[in-house]
Amino acid sequence: MEDIDMLMQHNLLPKHKHRKNGLNVNIDLYELATELYNELDALGIIERTRKIPQLGLIRVTRNLSKTRYDYIMLQLYFHQLIKPNLSPVLKLSYNNYLSQNDFLQDTITFSGKKITIADVMQIMTIIYNIGHFKNTFTSSRAIVMLGEEDEIFKNVLISSSASPIYQSAVQHIVDTGDYSRLHLINSLLMLEK
Repeated sequence: MEDIDMLMQHNLLPKHKHRKNGLNVNIDLYELATELYNELDALGIIERTRKIPQLGLIRVTRNLSKTRYDYIMLQLYFHQLIKPNLSPVLKLSYNNYLSQNDFLQDTITFSGKKITIADVMQIMTIIYNIGHFKNTFTSSRAIVMLGEEDEIFKNVLISSSASPIYQSAVQHIVDTGDYSRLHLINSLLMLEK
């Protein structure tokens, strides 16, 4: 089967007047990250990230404001920048396949395709960011606080997924008030739906 990587172009500084051309970069998504990105795009989740302010309610000047999508692209670009510099000093490179030594089983595959460390890094970068709410951590905090105060709402949160792991994680987040991880649970819920 043919590898289907995607080369994306993104302007990291689109509104910055000091740079007439912004900072246009090319980001090479690996095959499995490309599949995830395309699936999320088809579901409207990528478009949603383009509407979420990176800093939530924190006010910044218009030319410095960024979206969650901009942040995803920046993180993916950072992976690309550090990859050549890390390869000589690491035991494994981004292109190494996950193997039995990593997860105590034979080479890890998904849909018959071997998974590389780069696939995992890019996929995790995307997944980590898609679950943020409109006002990022402010919204997460409000949800957790309401879950602490309202048992019915807490049960709705917990029962949003049939997964016992999800339910346990939500229970823990609400019980401890650790709203900083709610977006990760929301990411999992979005992927499940």
